[in-house]
Amino acid sequence: MLRSLRATTALALLVGLAACDSQNGAAGPPPLADRSGPATFAGAVFAGAATTPLPGAKLWVVGEADTVYTERDGSYSLSVWADSTGQTFALSATADGYEPLQVVVPAAVGEAVPVPDLVLVNPVLERVTGEYALSEVVFDPDTQALAPAEVSSRLDAASSAFRVFGDGSAELSVRFADGAAQRVGLRVSALLSSATFNAEGDRDGDLLAALLLPPTFTLRYEGDRARVLEGSLALSGVDLEAFDPEAYRDQTSVRGTLTVRLDRR
Repeated sequence: MLRSLRATTALALLVGLAACDSQNGAAGPPPLADRSGPATFAGAVFAGAATTPLPGAKLWVVGEADTVYTERDGSYSLSVWADSTGQTFALSATADGYEPLQVVVPAAVGEAVPVPDLVLVNPVLERVTGEYALSEVVFDPDTQALAPAEVSSRLDAASSAFRVFGDGSAELSVRFADGAAQRVGLRVSALLSSATFNAEGDRDGDLLAALLLPPTFTLRYEGDRARVLEGSLALSGVDLEAFDPEAYRDQTSVRGTLTVRLDRR
C-alpha cells in the first residue's frame, strides 16, 4: 500500500511539473534562423568584362577586422560571425588601379553563401577600351639609303584590328593582303594620357617583331575617351630582312623610328 502511494505521488509530481512548464512556455533549442554562429561568403572577383579573373583583390566585411585576397582564379572565401540567418553584411572588394565595389549580402549561419561575381572596373583603362584600325605602322630607317618599311600598307585594313579590353588584355589581329593572318595577345596598363602594351608571351613577341613592333611599346592619347592611340618609337636592332627579304637584304639590325597610329572605329 505504501509503495503504491509513493508511485502515485511521483507520477502526480511529474504531471504537475509538465503542466507548469507548459504554462510557463519553457523553451527548447531556438529555431535555426534565430541561432548565431559562423557564416561564410564565397565567390570570385573579375576585371572589366567579367571574363578575366582578378587575383590579389582584397575583400573584407565592413566593420570586421578580417580581410582575404583572391586566388589566381579570382576566387575567395570569407567568414564572419552572424547573429542570425538573414542578417545582412556589406562586402567590399578593391584592387590596385580599380574602383572599389561594395555589395550587401545575407548570411546563413553554418553555411556558405554563394555571392554573385564581383566585377571591378579600372576607370583609366576604360578610356582606351575599344576597337581600333591600324591606320599607320611605318618604320623609317635612320639611314637615307633605306626606304621606309610600310607595314600598314601590306595589311587588309578591313580584316585587321587592334582591340583593347576592360580586363587589361589586348589583341592585335592582322590579315595580310596575301591572306596570311596573325593574332597577337598583349597586356595593357593605362595612365591618364598613355597606354603601355606588353606581349603576353615569347610567341607573341616574335609575332610583333614580324610587324616591326617591339615586345613593349607605349602609345599616347588625349581626352576622357581616346579617339587615337599614337606614338613615335625609337628602335634599334630591327630585322628588316625578315620583313622583306628582297627590299632589305642583309639589313638585320637597323636603327630608326617606328610611327604608329591607331584610330578608334
